[in-house]
Amino acid sequence: MDLLCRRWRPLWLLLPLSLSLPPLAFVASAAEPLAADDLFALDLDSLRNVKIVTAARREQSLDEAPGSLTVFTREEIQSLGVRTLDELLNFVPGMRTYNFVGPDTSGKTVIETRGVYEPYGHMILLLLDGQRLSAAYNGNFTGANRWLSLTPIERVEIIRGPGSALYGGNAMLAVINLITAHDTPRQTALIETGDFDHVRTAVQTGAGALSEPHWRAWLEWQRDHGDDYDDAFDPLGSQSGTRDPHRGRDALLSAGNDAVELQLRHHWRRSDDFYLLGHMANGINYSETEQNNARLSWQLHSGNQDWTLAAAWLQASWDGLTELAPQGVPPFFAADFIGGPALKHEEWQFAADAIWSIDADNIVNYGLAYEDASIPRSAAYGNYDTRSFVYLGDVVLQDDDAHRIVSDTDRQLRGGYVQWDHRFDADWRGVLGVRVDDYHPGERAVTPRATLLWRRDRHNQLELQYAEAYRPPSQADQFIQETPVVAASTVIEPMESQTLEASWQYREENWDSNLTLYALNIDNLIGRIPQSDGRVRVGNSGELHTRGIEWNYSRQMRDDWLLRLNVSHVFAAETRGAPPDVALSENFASRDVLSFSSHWQVEQLRIDLLGQWARAVAALDDNRDYGQWHLQLRYPLAAQWELYGGVRNIGDQDVLAAEPGRGLGTDSNGEVVRELPQRGRQWLIGLRWRFGSESSPAAE
Repeated sequence: MDLLCRRWRPLWLLLPLSLSLPPLAFVASAAEPLAADDLFALDLDSLRNVKIVTAARREQSLDEAPGSLTVFTREEIQSLGVRTLDELLNFVPGMRTYNFVGPDTSGKTVIETRGVYEPYGHMILLLLDGQRLSAAYNGNFTGANRWLSLTPIERVEIIRGPGSALYGGNAMLAVINLITAHDTPRQTALIETGDFDHVRTAVQTGAGALSEPHWRAWLEWQRDHGDDYDDAFDPLGSQSGTRDPHRGRDALLSAGNDAVELQLRHHWRRSDDFYLLGHMANGINYSETEQNNARLSWQLHSGNQDWTLAAAWLQASWDGLTELAPQGVPPFFAADFIGGPALKHEEWQFAADAIWSIDADNIVNYGLAYEDASIPRSAAYGNYDTRSFVYLGDVVLQDDDAHRIVSDTDRQLRGGYVQWDHRFDADWRGVLGVRVDDYHPGERAVTPRATLLWRRDRHNQLELQYAEAYRPPSQADQFIQETPVVAASTVIEPMESQTLEASWQYREENWDSNLTLYALNIDNLIGRIPQSDGRVRVGNSGELHTRGIEWNYSRQMRDDWLLRLNVSHVFAAETRGAPPDVALSENFASRDVLSFSSHWQVEQLRIDLLGQWARAVAALDDNRDYGQWHLQLRYPLAAQWELYGGVRNIGDQDVLAAEPGRGLGTDSNGEVVRELPQRGRQWLIGLRWRFGSESSPAAE
């Protein structure tokens, strides 16, 4: 058994700690093109004048909003050619995302934010129209949503930095809110194809303005063979490469009037023959994830107060199977060990949020929240008993209390917040807020925020902010069951952060510049701690300190040419008190990241050129920087038909990522493998049809 614990530590029994999913294909996608009659719909003025709701839970302009913010409109998302959320995050200052296949998990999504290396994004909160999608089971950002499509999204609002003072747990490094509401229903259909056996089709339709009875619907289906891992290391010696095929479907339906709104969402993905625990393309591996959620909201006005009452339900599941150990490895003498998880998570969320407009200089936001999260199923498939390792003959579902992966313990949360926005005079404003969360089993978290804004003149605005945030231990962290490879968790303190930001915004008629300096401290890091008996235990260990700068620049070069640039640099990153063999942020997160986009309209042709670059990290054996270029073109064939296409990764460059711990293993030459290439150059072509009464360019 000691041999098993040492050699096969990354078995499926560890998977609930991370809820890894099939790798995301980094797909090129020419999103919805602009019609010929549009006069360069993506321009600097349209980006300046967008209204947002996430920074203060009420509508306001970017200039008024407290904190460091990045907003992507529908038009800009289309111009960037990104199809999924994690692709979009590469164009946020201070952020970088990529996917990686390691020895213990399948295609984890790594999110680097302000010098913090974090697989799965446990410290980032994801919202859909204000509803939490970061589930309490695993607490991570990607989870069941790593292939989240942006097709129905009208706007993506991102708080770069802490947001717990308004939104509670997990909002330590960022808050991402996906906004679907649009007064004019979209009437579009598309079909696209490309390299890597890529096929995608989608349709959007609806009727009625938001102020009257209305409905909206979106359906999407996709298939892709996934990334190529031609030189991937297989510790079992059965193969030397694989593809990573996946397919999925999405649906979103909403209906209501000016006061009541019902939203239903379905998200399903399936991967077969993907890389997991050292196996790939063996005819056994599969991973299937599903998330369903519903939200009913009611808005009402009373005097000088506006209320939003909401009830929401979220359910997520994960089923998978893989060969965990070959026959002959103790104690698996009867046959290969085949197993996998069968998990289901469910949450109920209730919220009451109010905006109290006291007078022209004083606005108060306040609200209450209640959540109840349960784990109806935490079982496993296997042909061996997962506790005694007795051979069962066939793969069976071991769904009983004795074989639970995570104990059947509910998590309740009660929270409340208040925020006061006060205008001292025409130039000075202050925002002061605090939130208190009491989660059980668990502790109480108090997270304040204070912001001071000074508009020096029409060109300059300065802002200073201090904010605290926290990430509670997830249910999988706190209630993991003891096994031969996992020690039961003891008391886990919530992770806590303190962030100080200073930003300067300068604006001219045809260009904008925004510079942000930050200092971030994170205490009580939650991670896997090696034990003396060869097992691991989830607990608190260490603290992290980072300092850095973020700069974004936008310039309207001409009426038909917009240029945007994002640059970030981490001055210092230091982890203290962490156990050995963990992925330290200073070794695994890039300190220098750059992205740019250049958008031209040449008569009827739309040209978008994009790029990303990151400096090599210390943990890479091959000290090469990462860089990619992407190009897409759009051309109207007729009033309602548009042809689009492009190429991703023009130079066919590898995306290199370092694997923590022992790395991927050794290659055929006996050399340690710590980095892995992902998808290369990809061509794509698509056709979009705008139909119905809203098919004219003006509707877009």
